[in-house]
Order: sequence, then structure tokens, then C-alpha cells
Amino acid sequence: MLYQAARHNKQLWKVVTTLNGGDNQVPYGSCIFEAHVMTTLQENYYKWLFLLLSDVDEVKDEHFESKFRMEYEYDDGDIPNDLIDYQESNCRLNADVEIYFDTDETDMRRLFKVATDKHEVEEQRRKEREELEELLKTVKVRHQNMIDNLREKVKYIREIKSETRLSDEDIKKLISTEKKRLIQFRGADVTRNDGTSPPENKKRKVVNDHKSRCSDQKVQFFQKTKQKLDREESEGLIASWEECTNSL
Repeated sequence: MLYQAARHNKQLWKVVTTLNGGDNQVPYGSCIFEAHVMTTLQENYYKWLFLLLSDVDEVKDEHFESKFRMEYEYDDGDIPNDLIDYQESNCRLNADVEIYFDTDETDMRRLFKVATDKHEVEEQRRKEREELEELLKTVKVRHQNMIDNLREKVKYIREIKSETRLSDEDIKKLISTEKKRLIQFRGADVTRNDGTSPPENKKRKVVNDHKSRCSDQKVQFFQKTKQKLDREESEGLIASWEECTNSL
């Protein structure tokens, strides 16, 4: 995902990875680069999920779309542990340690700590789960329509791939049409020609419908993200995080 996000900002990607042989003392990239990556992840998250889940060769389970559930869809208190708890297979950290933010620390360079004691590790993970559950409560409602839409499109494409005699080219066109509707930050200028309104008589410039381009929503999201990262950097949070992770 990091690579896919970086493809949209090739010059920044080049600077971060090749300048001074990649030894720039900025292992997580500059704030502007991170803001670009976070914006692109937000923009394409559901589209990338759709491409993966609709691939019958990659996800072979029959009727998978009816069994697939995201953490946003569970009732409060019923979220399975493997959805939001620590998973060693998805993490480069040793299973016996946990990074946490120390709210009592006054030294800005030591805000992030590493827990190694077994009981302390378990306590930090319990707190993290509680915080994640609270976060899900606040954001789950706004995800429901998109998740329902995602599931419907996944089911539609999987059925076509499994049962139809359409050519590969026709299937590619269908996928292309469906995936572009799952892109976030799409302005009105790129969503009008979706079959719900009559065509314009006036000849218009062709728009690449696979990108949201720089809609107001996208620009505003990027701006807020960049400002937030700048504040974190000025307050020492990023330097503290890098010092903590470099010590592992």
C-alpha cells in the first residue's frame, strides 16, 4: 500500500528513497510525503479492497462476500479479537514488547516507551483495545453505506467471473466501471456521467475517472493532514517515535 500510494507522488518517493543513498535520517519520510501517502490511502482504501475481494483466484471461498465482515459492522463489545487486537503475523515487533505513549512523560524526546514486562505489555494492549473500540463507535456509522456498496459490487463481479461467458476484456471494463465509484474525495465533476443523468450535448474535456484528482475534499483532507503532521513534528512527537523505534 505504501508503494501504491507513493506512485502518485513519484518525485517525493524518489527523494525519500534515493537522496543520499536513502540515508536521510528520516525513516518515515517528510511530513509532506506522509501526508500524500495518508491522503492516497484514504482515497483508494475501498477501491483496493474491492479489487482484492472480487478476485476469485485470490479469494477462492464460495459466497465469500456474504461472510466477509469489517470491524465497523459489529455491535459494540462483539468485535472479534483478531480484527483489532495485536497480531504477531502482521507486525515486525517482537511478540513480547509493546510501544505505548506515556502521557505522564515531560521529556518530549521520550514520549514513546517500550513495555517489556509481561503484565505491562498485557495492560498496554488492553488499553489499546479499549481505545480502538471507542474509536470504532465514533466512526462506524459513516462507513456503513460504503461497506454495503462494497459488498454489493464484490458479489456482482464475483458472480460474473464465476458464471458468465463474458470475455476477459468485457470483465475488465465492468471492474473498471465499478472500482472508480469506490474512490473517495470524488468531486461532482467526475461523478455526473455515471448513467444517472442524460449526457451533455456540449463537448467536454475527458476526465480520468480512476482518480479523484484535486477535488476540494481531497485538497482539504491533505491540508489538514499536513498541518497535523507539522504540529506533531514541531512538538517532538515524530522525533520521539523515531528514537523509540530505532532503539528496538
